[in-house]
Amino acid sequence: MALAGGKEVLLVGRLVVGIAVGLSSMAVPMYVSESAPVAIRGRLVTLTASAITLGTLVASLVCGALSGVGEGWRWMLGLGVVPAVLQLVGFTFMPETPRFLVSRGRDEQARQVLRRLRGDGAHVQHEYETIKADFDAQEALLRERAAAGGGGSVLTQLVREPSTRRALFAGCCLQMFQQVSGVNTVVYYSASIITLAGVREASMAIWLSSIPNLLSFLAKFVSLALVERAGRRPILLWSALGPALALLLLGAGFQLSASASPAVSVAGPAGCAASTCDACERAGVCGFCFQDLAAGPVNGSCLPIVSSYNSSAAAGRCADAAALGVDGLTWAPDWCPTDYAWLPITGMFFYISVYSPGLGAMPWTITSEIFPLWARSTCISITTAVKWFFNLLVSLTFLTLTHAITRQGTFYLFCGCTAVGLVVFFMAVPETRGVRLEEMPALFSQPWGLHAPRRAPSDRPSPQPYDNKACDSS
Repeated sequence: MALAGGKEVLLVGRLVVGIAVGLSSMAVPMYVSESAPVAIRGRLVTLTASAITLGTLVASLVCGALSGVGEGWRWMLGLGVVPAVLQLVGFTFMPETPRFLVSRGRDEQARQVLRRLRGDGAHVQHEYETIKADFDAQEALLRERAAAGGGGSVLTQLVREPSTRRALFAGCCLQMFQQVSGVNTVVYYSASIITLAGVREASMAIWLSSIPNLLSFLAKFVSLALVERAGRRPILLWSALGPALALLLLGAGFQLSASASPAVSVAGPAGCAASTCDACERAGVCGFCFQDLAAGPVNGSCLPIVSSYNSSAAAGRCADAAALGVDGLTWAPDWCPTDYAWLPITGMFFYISVYSPGLGAMPWTITSEIFPLWARSTCISITTAVKWFFNLLVSLTFLTLTHAITRQGTFYLFCGCTAVGLVVFFMAVPETRGVRLEEMPALFSQPWGLHAPRRAPSDRPSPQPYDNKACDSS
């Protein structure tokens, strides 16, 4: 991508990177959850999400530093080679997971990997025997169903198994609502939101867009500290409520900005007829030209934009770039002057702060641990595909939605989706803290919405098995 001579090569490079990210986003949480001790499993999976936000923060700072460099975008893309090479080298020293080795009949290798990960001791043999016994029981069940005419592919089996089917539903909902809460509008379009809010200088908007990434990284430490103490479910529920309120604030901020939008008092071309700056911007092909005086914006007009280069209008008094700045003449291709610019930006920062600990991290943590071994890779692949599908959907439709239902309407829509997600999480997602991977089917066999609080896992090397009867009685 860094060496691309045209958009076609860039597109091919983006597709290759997208495939790689899709594969790693499925494999990494699964690898960690299958390798980690139960007492710190959630913290380790959450740590991977924290590392992702750290990478995003570093990338945004690099982009800010290179924003004023000629062809700086080539450096922005090319520097991604460095962490990729380090990752490739590091992966060569990583063993297969014990559960994968057991599923392939490589029992002695599974014991060796457990000793390497846990240290030698009696608890290693106990953990191996537990993994082996559970896998053998699952295999026997599958063979029994196949003999009775109920065999088929893994997809067929997981649809027929009620607990796994319910776990898959919960995992898909977690990843779907993580995306339809509008996170991509904040992460991918943070600079655009800052500009839409009224920040005029492009370089300043790029630098300010790194603040959400910093807040996201810092907020992950909250989930790291609480995931094994408070549990996954409380963090998830509170973190779904917070973004809903933040999105409401974002919508209100843009609504106030629209209501106080400067008027168009100087007529422009027929194709850009509008009464206010907000209406002019929503047309998508027009920008606002005005005089920025001490008393405020005056003599506004709606003029056509240049699609590929918007430093000046395509026609009218702001078409001459040399005239801009003279007598306060200002060209706003995708923003409006407003006294309420601070409100959407505050809402965006609040959103990131409350989203990251729960909605940003818990879907990865929970989906990596709720599926039985025989269906884990298939189910995690499905939930990851759901995540990236809605990631694409939200990314593609955000700017279209802002033109169709206004900026405030778009964030109100995301607010409603997040509120629905909160209800679904309450009903469908149980607490998985302290539950061994092999005991998840019993957990997802409990009634919907009746999720008893879980005790913290023991610090001993081999925690006591999950007590399903005790949970049922409570």
